[in-house]
Amino acid sequence: MYKPRFFKPQELVPRKVYDLFLDKDMIYRIFDEDALRVIDFVRDICTPYLQGRGMVCNNWQRGGTFQNRGFRPANSTVGAARSSHRFARGFDLSSPVMTTQQMFDVIEANRDRLPAKVRIQRTKNGATPTYLHIDTMTADNQTTQIQYFNT
Repeated sequence: MYKPRFFKPQELVPRKVYDLFLDKDMIYRIFDEDALRVIDFVRDICTPYLQGRGMVCNNWQRGGTFQNRGFRPANSTVGAARSSHRFARGFDLSSPVMTTQQMFDVIEANRDRLPAKVRIQRTKNGATPTYLHIDTMTADNQTTQIQYFNT
């Protein structure tokens, strides 16, 4: 079981899922290990630009509004029915000091070091999203380390 260095269990699941677990570290078993390694890698390569501020996935545990940016259970009404989030392979990350475009640029510059092949959402309704969506729902025939997609 891989435990991310930079993300706590409550940052990756909604409150109702978090409350189901007595041993909170067991939450990591829900996730694809490559996906957890990828978000740790992204956080690590962005560290020089974050000014000590970190990255945000879910922030409900601190009174924030995000709780569906990591795993989304089958009964969730957020997002697509077959989204990578439902398979515990997708995350939406943001930073209080980095734009999504800056995150794209840093990942692209480090693409050869990514711990797994990934997909990254480039646009949503024609615009750059306010968050970085990254997932490991890659096709077996994906030949590049990063596949960009638009919604």
